[in-house]
Amino acid sequence: VSSRCGASGEMKSSTRASRSQKRKAQDAGIESSKADSPAPGSAERAALKAGEAYSPLSRLTVQSKLTELEGAVAELRLRCEASRPNLVECVKAAHAALQAMTPLVKGLDDGAVTVEASGLLSAESLERQATKAKELLSKTSKHKIGKSAKDNLAAMPQLVDALECPRFFCSPDNKYKKFVDSAQALGQETCRRAADAIQKIAVADPEGSKRVVRTAVATPTNETNDAKKPPMVPSATNGGMVDKMWAVLDRHFNPRENKVQRAVANALIALDEHEFIIGELTKKSSAYIANADTLDFRQNDTKSDKKLLTHGVVDVSFPDDRTVEKMRRWARHIGELGRHYGEHSDILVEAGATQALQTALAVSTRYFAYERLGDREDGEYPNESQKIGHFNPGTVHEVWEQCRPRSLVELDKDVCSSICVLLGSGGTDDEKKARRAKMARAGAHDALVRMLDLPQPDVRDALNLNMKRPQGNLALVHEVTRRAADAVCKMATDNETVKELILKPVGKGEPNGVSALKILLERRDNKVQRAAAGALIALDEHRRLVAMINETRAKIVHLNPEDKNLFAQLKQSVRTLAELAKDTPSTQPQPEEQENKMVDQVVSADAVEAIVPLLTLAKDIGEDRGPGIGDIEKEACYAIGLLASKENHQNRIADAGALPGLVALLKRYPPQMSGNVAPSVARRAADAVTNLAHENNPIKNRVRTEGGIPPLVALLETRDAKVQRAAASALRTLAFKNNENKEQIVEEGALPMLIFMVRSGDPHIHYEAVGVIGNLVHSSNHIKRRVLDEGALQPVIGLLSSECNESRREAALLLGQFATTTDDTNIEYKIKIVQRGAVQPLIQMLNHTESQLREMAAFALGRLAQNKDNQVGICHADGLRPLLDLLDSDETNLQHNAAFALYGLADNEDNVPDIIREGTVQRLMGGELKAQPSKDCVNKTLKRLEEKVDGRVLKYLVYLMRSSNKDEQQRIAVALAHLCSDDQQRVIFDEQGGLDILLEMYSASAGALFPSAMKDAAGALFKVSQNMKTLLSARYPSDAVPLPATPETHLADEHFNNPELSDIVFFSDRDGGWEFHAHKIAFTHVSDEFHQLIDQHKVADTQQGDSRIPVRVDMSDVMQKDEFHGLMRFVYQGNILVEEELTEENDENGGAPLAQRLLQFAHRYEMNGLKRHCEFCMEQILTDMEDQKCDPKCVFLRESISLAGRCNADDLIRACALHALQHHEQICKSIGDSETVLLAQQIEPHIRQHLQSTMYRLRVKKDECQLINGVSTDNVF
Repeated sequence: VSSRCGASGEMKSSTRASRSQKRKAQDAGIESSKADSPAPGSAERAALKAGEAYSPLSRLTVQSKLTELEGAVAELRLRCEASRPNLVECVKAAHAALQAMTPLVKGLDDGAVTVEASGLLSAESLERQATKAKELLSKTSKHKIGKSAKDNLAAMPQLVDALECPRFFCSPDNKYKKFVDSAQALGQETCRRAADAIQKIAVADPEGSKRVVRTAVATPTNETNDAKKPPMVPSATNGGMVDKMWAVLDRHFNPRENKVQRAVANALIALDEHEFIIGELTKKSSAYIANADTLDFRQNDTKSDKKLLTHGVVDVSFPDDRTVEKMRRWARHIGELGRHYGEHSDILVEAGATQALQTALAVSTRYFAYERLGDREDGEYPNESQKIGHFNPGTVHEVWEQCRPRSLVELDKDVCSSICVLLGSGGTDDEKKARRAKMARAGAHDALVRMLDLPQPDVRDALNLNMKRPQGNLALVHEVTRRAADAVCKMATDNETVKELILKPVGKGEPNGVSALKILLERRDNKVQRAAAGALIALDEHRRLVAMINETRAKIVHLNPEDKNLFAQLKQSVRTLAELAKDTPSTQPQPEEQENKMVDQVVSADAVEAIVPLLTLAKDIGEDRGPGIGDIEKEACYAIGLLASKENHQNRIADAGALPGLVALLKRYPPQMSGNVAPSVARRAADAVTNLAHENNPIKNRVRTEGGIPPLVALLETRDAKVQRAAASALRTLAFKNNENKEQIVEEGALPMLIFMVRSGDPHIHYEAVGVIGNLVHSSNHIKRRVLDEGALQPVIGLLSSECNESRREAALLLGQFATTTDDTNIEYKIKIVQRGAVQPLIQMLNHTESQLREMAAFALGRLAQNKDNQVGICHADGLRPLLDLLDSDETNLQHNAAFALYGLADNEDNVPDIIREGTVQRLMGGELKAQPSKDCVNKTLKRLEEKVDGRVLKYLVYLMRSSNKDEQQRIAVALAHLCSDDQQRVIFDEQGGLDILLEMYSASAGALFPSAMKDAAGALFKVSQNMKTLLSARYPSDAVPLPATPETHLADEHFNNPELSDIVFFSDRDGGWEFHAHKIAFTHVSDEFHQLIDQHKVADTQQGDSRIPVRVDMSDVMQKDEFHGLMRFVYQGNILVEEELTEENDENGGAPLAQRLLQFAHRYEMNGLKRHCEFCMEQILTDMEDQKCDPKCVFLRESISLAGRCNADDLIRACALHALQHHEQICKSIGDSETVLLAQQIEPHIRQHLQSTMYRLRVKKDECQLINGVSTDNVF
């Protein structure tokens, strides 16, 4: 469990020692933030914290922390439940409780809590305290602050400290996880309520609160200017407490922690911090722009020859890296303040956030940041000869001596993000609309449109320079334009006034928003294209394009069919509309209704009805009259394919008449035609058919009835690889789960060409070809036979070694389909597939990182493993281990295919020894399978192995168990314990040394390093013990009956503690004083030691010799009341009542059951009957505890083992040992691997003695029976 403080800064070290301190700080959980510069000495403090985190917490320290925690929680309860509660005092008490928890949470994970001290900690108790504290604090949301302004202001520093919520982490299986989660929840609630308190104080006393939190913090300046780095600029006068609040807002919180950020944002706005950062951002940006104007004016002055900036010295009148970084923080803070509530955004807009942000956007363009982007590396200060371009000294370009262009571009990125936040934050639709209109009137739209038309970095010489720098600069510019486009989209949504403003040019000679966005559609960046398309749709550009397409088509058809300009205009309109419908996938998960939303908007504008008629434009005007008809047809097919990407639009497109037009295009451009236009039209038409028919069986049938399959088959013979691939993809879609289409594709003669394509070296071509063949043969035996007769087997096997993973996957699937057949004539192909070299590449695919490849390879091997000869071949090629590894996968299909393949391999006796040597039995029994069919398959495999382990196979396994290496011996011994019959197990583990292997495996000192082997051994030993017990009781019932107890004299129930005829009274001054009236006759058969006890504790009586007066025996120093009553109940009735349950916090008797305490007494005074009865009762307690959690059961088990050893209770220690074997996994989770090894070493001799004695009795009895019957000893093998 580690604690991370988000308010700490990032260390920048230059020496090895400082780097070591930084690593220690990171190990301590101190996060770094690029936004905040660390105070001096923070690395040393972090290293000190790391040392404190690992210092041992003694029992005394833990007790002190627990006392402190209890006091803090009590104080919190007192404060929260007061008649007039004070929110400030409640937060201070909660913060104290959190501080008391923190060292405990950290110490539990890093081992700082000693073993002795850990006994004081209770997970449930700690969780209850943390949960109670959180519940108390959560009810203070409506509490008021105190009336004393002085006290409230004095508490501000502690409230700000309470904002530094620590972050706790722990492993899911940690038994203290609930406590850690509760402590984390308390920390978040404390931070939230502290922010609420700060907000209420700021509202009650605005000036005083501002004065307190803005206490100036001196920031040291760099006295010696480094030639490689600008000196530090003095920070603003903003105080340290405000910086802590901003640091909390900058943290990357979990979604459930958003309430904390909202509360902090409320507090900062109440402190008017938004006005401060807006003013500072505006002031700096305006000053830099004005100074740039001054430099440009001086550029024309011939007298100004020298540079205005001196190399290595920062002039604060112009941008520098450190100040620009502060401007970035201010811009981000504006966005963070407005992110949570629409009301916050309204306040920021009213305070001038829009003007401040758009002014900041003008700085980069005013200093030519984008033109100079990439001039130099980070930290490099070039001279005049190193600069790119011809810029005169003394101009704004000299600023790059102290400021990187990239810094200003990153400022633009953050500014655009904040504008997006203000435009899209919460509130009603009317409130959002009003806010967006207000920001547009303030000029935000002009600044955003200028950001859409940024110059691109020159990457032409990227191959001669460092590749990362030009690509990184281009990605940065793309990010700026993307965020600007997102802001334009939000601003223009459902706001006609804003749309009109954006459609106007921002200046003379500058483009409007639509023109700039259309240019962005051509960028090779999916995110930029997506953002630009969204903005254009928000501006209703898709509706204008649809209207333009209809209008231009009408002009071409009716007025001027030979006008090249009209054809070019129509082509561009269709292309742009298609780009709007492209809808590239988002990097963030989207709700189902939001996916492909742009396609829905384009279709809703009647784009389908406008584009489909373009497919027949050549027919309408005559094929020879159109100068660019092919280009228009290509773009129309491309657009239809994009619009058909959603299933609910496919039928609309088909009903509009797209299929006849597409089929006509496929027929018009046969394979033998050449040129650039014809192949591209055929390819786009085939792609459109593919998208239209995707998972739409009615449209597949309509394609067939329209005659679309023959031209697609004909296109397989084209010389253009792209057209060939598109035709194969369309045939693949049409053949999927459509028998009529399959038949026609085969009858049209597609198989020979498809097989040729499988042999192609182009991965795209053979991938589509093998996919078509796979769909054709699916659930169709006669097509499968025909495909094999055409010679498809060897080319498909060859694809298993292809560099294209998709082709390998499809080839493996197809081979599995070839091997899955009910036709006896095709069974020979299973053998041929293996003979022709398919097994080895399939096994190699099992080890691939891509899950689909592994799944298909396991599928194919599982089908091939249904043949006897193939089964041996797969095992011989080392296919067993990767199949076993797939059982550990989290994917259901992978598990099932692997289980089915293993089931097939187990059918051959020759494979069984190898399967068992590999540890298959253990992995099958211990695997966590998700699907029930997989579990059934594993059970059938184990059953099959159990049937095969006999005769020759069993003899060989026993031979291997004696002669192979140690690991194999252990795997075989464990497997035989689960698979062999009872008689076989007796011989294997008694006479062949199997028991020694299991016991050594279970109690080895290295068991903590190999817990799985220890678990397997425990399960095997318990299985053997149960089988031997069953065998003994079944064959020799008399031996299974326990020996009778020692004869006792029992009296009737009415004599129990009855003063009548009582001649001996036992009494005690403890437990409130008690007496028991007994009878001497009841102690006739009690041991002499017990009679001596009575004689030793008799009370001297003044009336000696009077037999009418009962003898009095003082038991105060001997037994407690319940113990003595249990003893007497056994003496009188022959049993004891065990009615109590074992819990962590038992009664006042120390948590020990009555039988456990009486056992010690019975052993001491040689009461053998009571001793055996107590053993039986403790065994029953162990049995009844099986459904309980591990902790109390493990404690009782270890105590019982120790007690049984002291009392020579052989039956009890045997029962405890068997119980430990049966519940090994639970015990290991409870006490850990090391303690489990110690426990195993403690009980191993008792397990050995029990099993050896049982097997010896079985062997002796069997030999006696065979001698009596005159039969020689059998060989169970």
